[in-house]
This record gives sequence, C-alpha cells and structure tokens, in this order.
Amino acid sequence: MIGCNSTKYIDAPNLLLQKNQINIEGNENVNAEDFENIIKQTPNRMMFGLLPVYLYLNNYGNGGKDSSKVRNWFKNTGEEPAIIDSVLTSKSKYQIQLFLNKIGHYNAVVEDSLGKHKSKQKAVVYYNVSIKAPYLINKITFKIDDQELYEPLKKAFIKTLLKPGAKIDQYVLSAERERMTKAMKNKGFYNFSKEYVTFELDTTIDEKKVNVKQIIENPKTKYISKIGLDSLVESTHSPHTVRNIYLNAEHRKNIDCGLKLDTIDYENIKIIYHGKLEYRKELLIKNIFVKKDEFYSLENTEYTYTRLSGLKTFKFINIRYEKNYEYPNSLDCYIML
Repeated sequence: MIGCNSTKYIDAPNLLLQKNQINIEGNENVNAEDFENIIKQTPNRMMFGLLPVYLYLNNYGNGGKDSSKVRNWFKNTGEEPAIIDSVLTSKSKYQIQLFLNKIGHYNAVVEDSLGKHKSKQKAVVYYNVSIKAPYLINKITFKIDDQELYEPLKKAFIKTLLKPGAKIDQYVLSAERERMTKAMKNKGFYNFSKEYVTFELDTTIDEKKVNVKQIIENPKTKYISKIGLDSLVESTHSPHTVRNIYLNAEHRKNIDCGLKLDTIDYENIKIIYHGKLEYRKELLIKNIFVKKDEFYSLENTEYTYTRLSGLKTFKFINIRYEKNYEYPNSLDCYIML
C-alpha cells in the first residue's frame, strides 16, 4: 500500500503520462492503431487495464531509506515513472507525419497538445491528425541504361504492384523493389539486388498526382588507379548459367573425418561420397531443381531447399553458388547435406 500512489515521487513541473490520445480527422481508412508503435513514449504498464502495478513496485523500492535486497528487487522489477518528455513528444509527432507521407498523405497536418488529468500531476498527450485525400499515381515510366535488360524487365513488370490511379505508398514501392529483384534473379541475374531498383517521384505535375519513374541502375565498381585516384566504373548486368552441380550428401562426416572422397556423375550432377553412398541417388536427384546449363533461378534454389528439408533426413542443408572462372557468366552450385 505504501507504493500505491503513482505520483508520489514526481515533483512539479513534471507530469506523469496517463495516456496518448490520437484523434484522426478526415480519413476513415487510417486508424489510430497505425500510430501506436510509432509514438516514442508510452504510459506505464497497467495490470488488468486499471492499475500501474509496475510503477507501484518501483515506488515501493524507492520508498525507504534502507537499501535492502527486498526493496532493490521491487525497484528492479518495477518501472520508472513515465514522465512526459517534450522532446519525445516532438519526435513522435514527426514520426506520425513521416508515416503519413510514406502512405501518400503528403498534405496531412499533425499537432500535439497536453490535456490535464483530474490529478494535477498527470496529463494526457493529444496527437491531432488532420488527413486529406492521398496523392495518386498518375503514370509509370522507366529509365533503363542497359538495353539487354529490356526483355526480362518487360516480363517482370507484368505482375507489378504499381497501378495508375492507386495511392502512392512507400511500403508498396519497397515491396515492388523486392518483387522485381526476385523476378530478375529467377531470370538468371544472380548478382541483381534491390539496390539497383530506385524510384523518382514527381509531385509537381498536378494537385495530388504523382508521376513515378522506375530506374534500373547499372553495377558500379570502385577502381583505384596506379597513382591512388579512385573512380566508379560502370558495367552491365549479366545473366548467369549453372555450369556444374556438386552434391555432397555426407558433408559433415566427410569434413570431420578428412576422408578421401569419390565422385560419380548422375543426371548431370556430381555426387560426392565416401565408400558406399548412404542414400538412394535417385531420391536425392528427384528433389533437386537446379539444372545444369540453365539460367540461375532463386525460385528453383529455394524449392530445392524446401524439398530436401521435406525428406526429414538432413539436419544441415546448405546451397551456395560460386563463380566459375573458366566459363564467363557461369556458376557452380554446391549442395551440402
């Protein structure tokens, strides 16, 4: 009972944060719950939604002159009072505004204010959000410097997440970058990454409309000259084919024992083993979807991993690729089980 005064150790002008109140005006598609994880300062935890028990524990731990183990336990188990911090309130306001910008509400207005509680030492922080109609995608264009990418990109764009007339949304743009990257990797572009996909947004064309330019950048490699000057050398994206496939179904044992290994070719896959192969090679090959002399495919690699895992036989599965220096733009696949 000694600790059951939540503001017992709060001195003026400090105020205990009772709650955050988010008021939204103008758009029913945005909910207050969308901002809960954005706000930087939260009230002390409530038990059963009524009592700040952890704050009470902290108060009791700080309440005596002695520093007994019991009081220290209460102090460490409890929570420090959530004193309203104007800096954190400003950061929360900024984060709400940033989130609204990301989902296309560039003209939203966010204001914060304090509302006194019936207790003089408590207060409520209000975030008043005024939302107007979002900006919509007007048209989508491309900027591609590498002409060899036109055809695979054209096919990859068929399932685009970006549609004219849809709300501009940074989270959708991010998902589109991931989707495009995976589509390119499935077409053989092993080194393609989402960093090569960027967007330029033009909001100056008309009120609440956005032109989206999707840019596919070329790889750039840092080059240092003999006299120490560095520069970026631009190259092009190249599809990679699978040259060799190596399957080691006894990988861990072979490494640990340092045994002399044998290799057999079966269905264009080099199976590495020692002594007698412990597994039926037909069963292993049946679950491998990486194919020799075909383009590298992330999808086939992931499916191979899934099928091998489904055998419930191997506790260690690793599929990796290494550049084959003998043949340009080719890869060797290593499946280690």
